[in-house]
Amino acid sequence: MPEAPLSEPRQSRAELDREAGRFHGVGARLAVAAVLLVVVGAVVVVVASGVGDVLGVLLVCLGVVAGMVALALEGTALVSWWSSRDKPFA
Repeated sequence: MPEAPLSEPRQSRAELDREAGRFHGVGARLAVAAVLLVVVGAVVVVVASGVGDVLGVLLVCLGVVAGMVALALEGTALVSWWSSRDKPFA
């Protein structure tokens, strides 16, 4: 099967740059929220006992999940920003 020629991106450089800014903004805010959840959860685990331990572990887990989503958003922002600069990926 013959390879298809590479096509130009459908988005302009300015659109890609704006998209990178949007993803970065949301990812950064979510990362701050994730760090706060993990810190509060760790403090609750250390200070509380019984049901407080479960609540603290729950907060830490929610913070880790939010951190993973923030990392994915930041990666998407980096790829979009890199694409807007017309630099090759490899």
